[in-house]
Amino acid sequence: MDNGPPGTAPSFEPALEALARSWNRLDPELLLPWLDEDVCYLSAATELHLSGRQAVMDYLERKAGQIEAVGEEARIRAELGWVPTLGHARRPCVISSQGDVERAALFLVTLTAGGRIERIEVSTSDADRRHAVGSGVVPW
Repeated sequence: MDNGPPGTAPSFEPALEALARSWNRLDPELLLPWLDEDVCYLSAATELHLSGRQAVMDYLERKAGQIEAVGEEARIRAELGWVPTLGHARRPCVISSQGDVERAALFLVTLTAGGRIERIEVSTSDADRRHAVGSGVVPW
């Protein structure tokens, strides 16, 4: 991620942008090229732990279908942003709002050296969500 010169929009890793775009469009296929074969998807709140590209894609496709079925009141708005880390640094993330719930979840992503997603952690922790900073970038 690069903040660029003052007055310009920040840039994020393409894989992180793809994750946000896939949620905004409810189209998991947009994420497929960015997932490592051995990707892990974790959500402590729901005790969900998935391993492997196919398992993650199957889950995301089911989830997108459920959201589509509910309609606009469950619609996702995924914004690129950051969460603070130790030492006054910050980590890029996707900040997800759903329906009327602002900042419903954060998606924390770990990338391989080649820029593919090897781990997606979903955080619904109040502390994480409260300290997240949005960039204003909402990939469509």
